Amino acid sequence: MATLPEKTRLYRELQRAVEMGMSIPEFTDSENKYVDWKEDELRTIHEKHLNPDHVEPPSSEDEEDIEVPTTIEQVETITIGAPENVNPALSHAAYEAAQEAVVASGEQPQTYTDWVSEAVSDPAVQAAMAAYSRAVQATSAAPDPGARPGPEGITGPFPGDSAPPPVYAIPREQWAQYPPRELARLLNVPYSDKVADRAGLTFNTHGLNDILRIDSRGRVWYRDEVMKPAIPKKRMVRKVKTVTANVETINTYRPDGGIDETFEIAGDEQSEIEIKISMPTSQVGIYIDPRMPFKIHQYGTRRAFDYEEVMNYFGGRDLVPSTVQTVYVDIDLCYTIESVRETIDRMYRETVLGRSTYNVG
Repeated sequence: MATLPEKTRLYRELQRAVEMGMSIPEFTDSENKYVDWKEDELRTIHEKHLNPDHVEPPSSEDEEDIEVPTTIEQVETITIGAPENVNPALSHAAYEAAQEAVVASGEQPQTYTDWVSEAVSDPAVQAAMAAYSRAVQATSAAPDPGARPGPEGITGPFPGDSAPPPVYAIPREQWAQYPPRELARLLNVPYSDKVADRAGLTFNTHGLNDILRIDSRGRVWYRDEVMKPAIPKKRMVRKVKTVTANVETINTYRPDGGIDETFEIAGDEQSEIEIKISMPTSQVGIYIDPRMPFKIHQYGTRRAFDYEEVMNYFGGRDLVPSTVQTVYVDIDLCYTIESVRETIDRMYRETVLGRSTYNVG
């Protein structure tokens, strides 16, 4: 697969950063088009705004006013809304109890990040995490006595019922606090930038909420993006073996000897058959950027938020504001990043200011 020119890569990454709401005045306020930009200019802007290691040199006027703190104040963790979706062995309650014991012994307390890094390597904590995961799986697999019944003759989950949220060793809200390699270790998933070269390789091995890998940019991938090849390639074929029974035909007769009814039933003999399924030539990539609130579907240059997660955020399909627009990313129906971000910002301003700011420029 051919790599993009450096100028094109820098320009696209700056474009995507602006779409996600980052303020890059050197890029947005300029009247330059793609052909007007020089590679060195784009690299300078890219390093300034998208490189986490970049530090602005102090000006001569402010150089004497810089104060370097000698102590670090304790940061209080604020939990908003529902209880955190985290294993009890790694919860903030367990962290606070452990730190109380540390302070009582006269030692220096740890930050939550350092405490979790040491706790996940403790065999007792690992056993507690495994027991909790088994209990969650058993609870989610058990039938809900209060669930509303579906139509007669239909079993299984009702279409209107949503699946329980996945449980991770580290809550999703805290993924942005860890470096990519450390996050991959804590979540026990591969740390790799290698992308699948064929579509459908993980259909049977990973579910919708099973993490596939974490790349060097911190993106948590659930499905690799596979572009349709520019030249024809032979499709992959997935083979599935199953056991099937033969069919017996039963006839019933009328008193005069004529056939009254004919029907088929499963026979006594069973045989193994092989089913061949042609895999698609491409697939949409799905990942979580820890800086963003929802999963992102990506195919080529098109990116959008996950349909189900945005719908659940607003409380259901009928409660999604009309300003949130839908878009197709290849074959996946999603919500546009710009409309979701602007709608949430508008709702927040209305809540804080107590009046509508929808038509305010």
